[in-house]
Amino acid sequence: MSYAQGKALTSAQKKSVVSVENYFDRNKPIPNWQDSSVQMTADALEIARSTVEKILSDYKKDPESLNTPRKATGRPAAI
Repeated sequence: MSYAQGKALTSAQKKSVVSVENYFDRNKPIPNWQDSSVQMTADALEIARSTVEKILSDYKKDPESLNTPRKATGRPAAI
């Protein structure tokens, strides 16, 4: 997956993040592995760890949040 900085992730991409993180949680490659499943997910999908953490946080609060787009934040467009 290729991501551009500042672009919102689609619902399908968010679901992929959750699925990959769950996979790494279930299937740690080596006992006592140093990297967390969140870090391995970020590395595998080539996205920031903070993005993975935010998606998982939103998902744990409300699993339906993956289906709804995030509201736009930041500076409003110039008129």
